[in-house]
Amino acid sequence: MKTQKDPSNVFKAAMKAGMHRHTATKYIRQGHGPRPSIAPNGDIESANGQLLVAKRDLKLSSALAKLAHYDAVIIDDLGYVPQCREETDVLFIFLAERYEKKCVVLTSNLVFSQSGQIFKDPMTTMAAVDRLVHHAVILEFTGESQRLNAARPGAKG
Repeated sequence: MKTQKDPSNVFKAAMKAGMHRHTATKYIRQGHGPRPSIAPNGDIESANGQLLVAKRDLKLSSALAKLAHYDAVIIDDLGYVPQCREETDVLFIFLAERYEKKCVVLTSNLVFSQSGQIFKDPMTTMAAVDRLVHHAVILEFTGESQRLNAARPGAKG
């Protein structure tokens, strides 16, 4: 596990967008490389909903197989929207399926000690965090939100 810190806290969105663009450009122009998939701002809830329906219909394996075609999946802002136990269960299954096989890029404003807010069960939380940090490069963005700073009275913008 490698940890990088960026005290300016301005590059999270740019980093994520750059990773997506780089992998997409590489795939399109060179005909090889990761086939990126991105789930920004709430779309993870939609994807989770699709996995829930697939689980209910006993088709979870085929739904996960479709997602396995992507070498990189970017999940943005995990933890902003509370999820029910069933949603976090299929999210864990998704992460476990990709563990040591495919790339998951995850952004969240939560620190690892707050992962219990996402995964409701302490054992699932520990197992999910273990899989996420093993072989991970962790970029920690510290400092104030640039959006918050821009919204303050008298801010240049």
